[in-house]
Amino acid sequence: MKQLPDKLTAKVCAVLEDRGLTGEAVTRETMKQAICDALHDYGVQAHSPPRASPAPQVEQAPQSTGCAVHMWGGKLRLLPQNYELPTVHLGFVWRLWWVGNEAAGVPPLRHVTGHDFGTDRKRKDYSDWKRICESLEWIVKKKCRLSIPAQCTVADVDGMFDAALDELTKGLAEQEAITAKRELRSMRPATFVKRTRSDSTFHE
Repeated sequence: MKQLPDKLTAKVCAVLEDRGLTGEAVTRETMKQAICDALHDYGVQAHSPPRASPAPQVEQAPQSTGCAVHMWGGKLRLLPQNYELPTVHLGFVWRLWWVGNEAAGVPPLRHVTGHDFGTDRKRKDYSDWKRICESLEWIVKKKCRLSIPAQCTVADVDGMFDAALDELTKGLAEQEAITAKRELRSMRPATFVKRTRSDSTFHE
């Protein structure tokens, strides 16, 4: 090891001369490479500077919906922690599903998941709403054969809902259909969920 500096110097000079890198042509990088080559020849490993630690993983924000995101429970959510699904009739459930309530900072509920609700009860209620809206969407697409716009307006949503009600009351006498539609419009989510489980209209 005592002779290593002299041998290293000679080796570096030889490498530089061999490459024609003497005089002003020698740069910091070529000198560094020559030293590394010489060290390698003598069985000495040149260690690279330690790499910077990878950047910590940053949680991705939920899908952009035009509404604010909320931080609670250590995660980003699309709904505030205290948000409750309102007690509303079927038509308003369908409307909130597609267009939300921008004035209240609520995105279209089709964009949220159970992750965005703070309790099991709220997640269960959301699951019922999702079942309702997916059942109505199935009727709109499969039975009514309508296309759903990528960006729905309130008029679009109400029109689809009317078409679904027409399909659900098809075959009834005029007055019976009017009464049935009125009942469906004012129906609570839990009641409609029970109906979708047994009514063949909602299945192939």
